[in-house]
Amino acid sequence: FQIRFSTQSYSPATMNTVAALFQFLVSFAIVLPTSVVAGGKKGNGKGMGNYFEGYWIGIDPNDGGDTRRSIVKTGKTTYDFVARDSIITLCGGGEPGSVAGTATLEDEWLVSESALTCLDGTSFDLVFTLIPQNDNLMVEHLETASGTFIYDAYFWRQVAPY
Repeated sequence: FQIRFSTQSYSPATMNTVAALFQFLVSFAIVLPTSVVAGGKKGNGKGMGNYFEGYWIGIDPNDGGDTRRSIVKTGKTTYDFVARDSIITLCGGGEPGSVAGTATLEDEWLVSESALTCLDGTSFDLVFTLIPQNDNLMVEHLETASGTFIYDAYFWRQVAPY
């Protein structure tokens, strides 16, 4: 099997190499601008600035679901916080869901205490603690308000407002 371009023919091995190179270049062209635009600043212990603000994506380690965070700074230490998840394990695992609330900067961590209400009416009080790791990576520690551990998950910033 050979592919012909003009008068030149290429073997499948050569075409696989060209395809792999093309795939790498396209990935690089997409990832590099995203990292530059999404680049945030980690705090220095004297305030986190706008570190948490942006759109974050992660994977729920309990069920593999797609999980996202939208965070907007509303004051010096306050933020609007929206958590979305494609599968809510606490609600039986068969439904997507979201939680909206506010979050407060506590030292270098962002903390939100929010209620999750399942479609069947069951409710859970949750505590989200967001811990910065580097410019575009944070860990979310999630537990119930009574202290029952749910997970620690990594989130990567996709979009930052600056």
